[in-house]
Amino acid sequence: RRNGPGMSDQGLNYSEPPFCRPLADADILLLQFALICHTSPRVVGSSSSLGMMTTNDDGGEIGMDPSVVGLAFGGMGTLRLVNLLIHRFGVFDFLGFEKAPNANLDQYKREIQMGLYPPEMHATTDDDATVDGDEESPAEKELVLPWTYCPAQDPAICLNLVEELMHLIIILITEMPPPSPRNKNDHAFEAKRRLKREVIHRLASGNKTHSEMAEVHHVLPQRDNFVLCETGKLVNPDDASGAALEDALGEVAKRKCRTGSPDEWELQKEAWGQYDPAFHHISTRAHQSATEKRPKPKSDAHQPYAPCPAPAHVAFRRVRRDLTADSCILAMAYRVLHVHCHEKEFQDTQLRGREMYEKEIKSETVLARAVHLLTLGAYAWGDDDDVRSTSWRHLGGGDIGSVFQHHQESAPPNACDWINMALLREPSDVMNSEWYRGKESTLALLKKIAFEGGGSGFLGGVDPSLRSGAAWLCDFAAKFNPTAAAAAFAGSLASANNAAKGGEGGGAVLTKEEVLEGKKKAAKEKAMAMMKAQMAKFAANIGDDDEDDDHMSEDLEGSRSPSRGSNETPNFSTPVRNRSDSTGTEAIQAMDLSPTGDFTLTSPIASQKSPHTPHTPRTPQSGCSTPRLTSQHSGIRLLNARPQCIICGTDSDPMQLDDSTLGESDGKQPAKTSSSEGETINREKALAFCGYSQASTVATNNNGDAEAAHVQSHVGVHVTLCGHAIHKSCCDLWQRDDRLSERLEGVKRREFRCPLCQRLSNCLIPFIDVGVDWVDSPTSSENAPVLPSVFKSEEEPMSVDVMNCNESVTHLESSNDRLSLQDFLSSSKWWATRNDPSISWDGQCTFSERSDNNRKPSTDLPILSLPSSPRNQVRKMQSKFGKKELIRAWNSVLRTPPRLVKRRAARSFSTDRNSSIGSPVIPTLSEQKESNSVVDVLRRFMDQVSDVGHRADMRRMGEEDLFSDFGEFRHYLSEKAAYNKVNRAAGKEMVDWPMCLSPTSLTETRRQELSREKLISKLLFSIQSFTYTCCSEASEARGLLHNSPASDAPSILSKFGIGKVLLDGDLLLLPQPNPSVDDGFQPFDGRLGKLRYLGLSLMVATSPVSKEVVQLCMSFPVPEPDPFDFEQHEKSSIQRAPVAYPILCSHVLTHTVGSLIAVTGRARAEEGKYSIDSVVDDCRNFVRIGLVARVAQVILANLRSSFIDNPVWEQQVYSIIEENMLQNSDVGDPNENEWRHFGVTILHTLLSPGKTASQPASFRPHPSPNDVDRMSSQILQAIESAKAEAIAFLRDLSLVCQILIPNIFSRSSAALESNDDTGNNSLSLKQLGCAQEDVQRDNLTMIFKRYMTLFHIENIYNMLKSYLLQQIVQTWYADSTGKSTHMLDFPRIFHGTTWPVTSCTNDMTRPNAIPPSCLPLLGNCSLANVNDNGPRSRIFHLPKSYTDLYAELSEMCPDIEQTALCLVCGQVLNAAGKGECTKHAYKCGGGAGIYFLVQECVGLIMHGQKAAYVHSPYVDFYGETPQYRGRPLNLDLDRYRILQSLWSGHLVREKVIAERASTRQVIIPNFY
Repeated sequence: RRNGPGMSDQGLNYSEPPFCRPLADADILLLQFALICHTSPRVVGSSSSLGMMTTNDDGGEIGMDPSVVGLAFGGMGTLRLVNLLIHRFGVFDFLGFEKAPNANLDQYKREIQMGLYPPEMHATTDDDATVDGDEESPAEKELVLPWTYCPAQDPAICLNLVEELMHLIIILITEMPPPSPRNKNDHAFEAKRRLKREVIHRLASGNKTHSEMAEVHHVLPQRDNFVLCETGKLVNPDDASGAALEDALGEVAKRKCRTGSPDEWELQKEAWGQYDPAFHHISTRAHQSATEKRPKPKSDAHQPYAPCPAPAHVAFRRVRRDLTADSCILAMAYRVLHVHCHEKEFQDTQLRGREMYEKEIKSETVLARAVHLLTLGAYAWGDDDDVRSTSWRHLGGGDIGSVFQHHQESAPPNACDWINMALLREPSDVMNSEWYRGKESTLALLKKIAFEGGGSGFLGGVDPSLRSGAAWLCDFAAKFNPTAAAAAFAGSLASANNAAKGGEGGGAVLTKEEVLEGKKKAAKEKAMAMMKAQMAKFAANIGDDDEDDDHMSEDLEGSRSPSRGSNETPNFSTPVRNRSDSTGTEAIQAMDLSPTGDFTLTSPIASQKSPHTPHTPRTPQSGCSTPRLTSQHSGIRLLNARPQCIICGTDSDPMQLDDSTLGESDGKQPAKTSSSEGETINREKALAFCGYSQASTVATNNNGDAEAAHVQSHVGVHVTLCGHAIHKSCCDLWQRDDRLSERLEGVKRREFRCPLCQRLSNCLIPFIDVGVDWVDSPTSSENAPVLPSVFKSEEEPMSVDVMNCNESVTHLESSNDRLSLQDFLSSSKWWATRNDPSISWDGQCTFSERSDNNRKPSTDLPILSLPSSPRNQVRKMQSKFGKKELIRAWNSVLRTPPRLVKRRAARSFSTDRNSSIGSPVIPTLSEQKESNSVVDVLRRFMDQVSDVGHRADMRRMGEEDLFSDFGEFRHYLSEKAAYNKVNRAAGKEMVDWPMCLSPTSLTETRRQELSREKLISKLLFSIQSFTYTCCSEASEARGLLHNSPASDAPSILSKFGIGKVLLDGDLLLLPQPNPSVDDGFQPFDGRLGKLRYLGLSLMVATSPVSKEVVQLCMSFPVPEPDPFDFEQHEKSSIQRAPVAYPILCSHVLTHTVGSLIAVTGRARAEEGKYSIDSVVDDCRNFVRIGLVARVAQVILANLRSSFIDNPVWEQQVYSIIEENMLQNSDVGDPNENEWRHFGVTILHTLLSPGKTASQPASFRPHPSPNDVDRMSSQILQAIESAKAEAIAFLRDLSLVCQILIPNIFSRSSAALESNDDTGNNSLSLKQLGCAQEDVQRDNLTMIFKRYMTLFHIENIYNMLKSYLLQQIVQTWYADSTGKSTHMLDFPRIFHGTTWPVTSCTNDMTRPNAIPPSCLPLLGNCSLANVNDNGPRSRIFHLPKSYTDLYAELSEMCPDIEQTALCLVCGQVLNAAGKGECTKHAYKCGGGAGIYFLVQECVGLIMHGQKAAYVHSPYVDFYGETPQYRGRPLNLDLDRYRILQSLWSGHLVREKVIAERASTRQVIIPNFY
């Protein structure tokens, strides 16, 4: 400190490990040797006998011999050392000491003559010339008295110097050389004691890893390390020093295993008693951390502030008494105590060192040093067993300058005497100043600190350990000194103790539960205060921007609360939503702060109910699920309150508007209204949820080969929602404002962080204010209304319109069976090309009214009249098919009219005007702008999803491969590439779509029709993204439930929002929604629940084109085109790409989900018109059709791969089925017989020559007799393999159905749960000795039957008896195999295995090829994809031993110096800065990658061109990967699961950004 900050580094190296052992420790030992090496007899009166005095000629003694002056400190060594230290630190005057030469000059001169001090110089000498010839005056011959010097003028710095001085004295007292060991065991014992002491103080500042603890050997002496190694060899010869350290850690610490991080050691509570606050081998910052972590002492048991020092060598033992009895040290301690306990304002200017009494320079550290010094004195003088003889001065404490200097020789001082002199002595005598006359003694000051805090005014009070140490000194004084124990001292201690226990509660002792509850309450209040401050900052910044930007001001006009110029106080509040418990008895406020749905409670807000507001009844739970708009509860919203924007704090709820305002606006100007809290609301704000869409290959095969199966070669798009709502305008402003959106390193364009949870986002998902009937439960099968079979023959279509008859079916008779699939296909208007003669299909994407039909389509049953219904507006638009009409339809269905919005909790709105539900309400201009904004959010989302997938596929497949196959739902890109092929080859500019379709200019009508096709195509692609997201989330949940211990299951279920898990972890059942729980937000809890926000937006967006979506997804047969329709003929002359592939050549699950979304979306758009039973029935029928399609697809894929060299396999298989299998397919098991009949019938229908070829039976190719058995076996194997895919199809579809229809399985799941005995049955089969194949087959059959029960699927064999289904199946195969002249070619591939690929999580799906010493990779790599012809540069399982992995990779790629292993697919890459990992990440993970750098033994995560280091999955026994790997490394399952969660949870990009923002070691882009 004296030499400035330039010496700080040298000072740290001097005093801190590992350099402190040869530097600071050696100097301290030198000082201690200096104190004991001088003679011990007193100088005064003993010098003559020792021969140290010199004599004159007359024989008189004149002084000490100069040759022994340096050794004459035996009686004054301690005094001289303390004096030198005080002057060396420059705090003599600051401590208030008086100079002895100035007090007694004569004695000072005599002591100089005695040689105690070096001779002082005179004012002038004989060599100096006189002034003006005058003789020297007597004054000029006087001695120059010693002076003092202070290196700093700032009192705060001087106080720090005092602290360092006291710290040095404490070290001199504590750190003594140990006693000499008598043998090797004693030496080992002392070495272990010193090692344990070092370990304790290392762990006191915080938990440490094993490698950090290994540094303690650097500060131990070499002799100790040698002995410890010799002892450790007996335990672990391979790691001797580590064994000794392990033994010490086992005594004082406990090991804490952390997931994904090295194991840490935590100091045990019992070991804190050995913590020394002045230990010199750890830094000051470490001591500060230790002070915070130090356990609080109990109020009834006072603990010393510092532990008793270790035994010292017999020669050094006296130093402790010398220093603790030195008068200067005791005066220094008293001065510090008095300064920190002095409360009155200091005014005396005559006091020496008055600068020390300034209040602002008080330091708790200096106060602690004083208490520490007195504690060491208590230890030194409390043990007086060795002080028995009259030669007590040889044992220390009686030299010159000691408080016992004049003590009797015959009576050695004891603890009582030390207490009198150190704690009870008159302060004026201690400080040698009359100013201290009558002040508190040292003991009184200690008592004041112990029980009153000293009145020091420290922030947070005095450290409890320090107060306990002061109280211990008081107890020590009362124990050994009667004076200290007298005068009701014990009573005052007891009263102070009781006061400390009672605290502010008036003497009441709080229980642990009450204390914990108080801490929780304080934490919640602090969190809410921070959130409110953040919200106020957001709104204030938004308000500031409005002043500067006129355009921005227009967007935000009316959105600030209150507006500028208003006298109202701004009322910024944290966005909260009402939440109640399950009983509905207590209403509280909750805010969703985390993506997992965790809530933070806040204080309740005032009720918004007005006295004149009628109470809106809750939704009846009686099971009546066919509400009418005229019923009492029609139009009731599910949510009691709309989600509030996390920036402006409003929700733009139409029910918050005054009816007067609605009437006054009258559609002429935007309505600006005021809410119940006086906040201005802008009706133009569209509410949405923050989401993040990214390319993903998690649910695909992940084999890193883009030329694999068609569906798996393209990436999926995964969408994540954090669940926090935000207005579109607020989000745009948030992204534009650099002060609000902190741009982290690595963030791409159009990406932003959620203002509340800071999760990465790049899109918005529209908020749909759904009605409460969405969560209705379907009625039971026994009480379900059904339609009778009214058709007369199989050829006659049904005359009942199922789509519009549900309002009048209550009068029909009940039946035990619902509509069969044949009845559904023959009557449903979803098969519009057959059952709706009023419309026609254009073969591409549009239904249009027939030209000869000038009337509206009639129905046999009446259609419910809906005044101003959105559906009526949609019907009026059916005569037009352009983009504008579709957007207008979206405007109608995405907006919830105010007259339909009724909350289940009463709101503040008037019922005087416009209260009739049936009265028409003209939408205001503000409502139109609001709906337009919502449509804009929807279109942005669809564009974002499509763009993310297209860019990822371009990187993954390359331009040439992508142009040959863009994938499904990208027909506009395929057509653009096809019609610009010549331009690309010639290097010319490409013509944009749709102008490229025609050599002439397109009409505006035609252009609008084509733009509408593009919107529908993007909508279907968004549906595919929704399907992919649901499957990915479900797969991750199943994997976590299977791999995690049972104790973690509740947290996993809560995280994903899962209620129950059945069928051995395959079937995930979401909780049954209850509108009365959580104010309607309960269905949206968890990660799967939040996907319902996305599902609702897609459902409502699909409703205007629901028939088109069903036709595109289900590929229903269409009639032959009209030969006289010349306009359609002209359109057909242009070759077009299909908007959706035929179902057998596509992803069947996506097509089925698209149909389900169309059905449920129509019900949401026409709320109250269709009962829940009709919606569920339609969905179940589409599930049946999708199941048939998936089974047919898998069977065809397996047979095509088996007969790839047989061009006539179709005819031969049909012949075998016709002649052998239809009659002789029975087996013993009826379930197997049913499944075999099902597969054979499907295959027979597919290959039936009715559609393909009409050859006579005699001309059909028949296989030879030798091939019949072989082909029959292959056919049965293909049928059997389809069962597992059928189960996977129903498993994934069950989750999607629950997201779209929350209570679809409310009744069937109960019966399924009661019969869930798959695990027990599998065990019994194994115990009976059945083969593994039989057990697996029986399990699959049983699980399939459970799924059939769940979906109410009838006998699958009887399902195919429907001639209409057979017609559909034949059309599917014809469309998949035949080529059309007016259609561009597309990949006609049957996908046997497609996404989502099942993870290797159970015994049935785990590959047998993985040895027990290995684990599967992060991706679900298939061994069938190995290219045996090429070089083997890939592994297919991960060895558990790092040595085995290193040896395998070195043998595989010996020329690679820096090896990177892709943990997703096992590819071995060169990590020498050539960018191979970046290129591979685009092909393997759609831009995301997780690698292991073998030589560096570190993990690497990558997204795009940005990369970051993460922990290594290979660690040693202590969970570490040291730089010098001396211990064997093995694969840590917890660390590997963290990498698995990063991959399966789509968190790689967010982790990359977080790591690059928090580390100083940034990897340059595209390096790896």
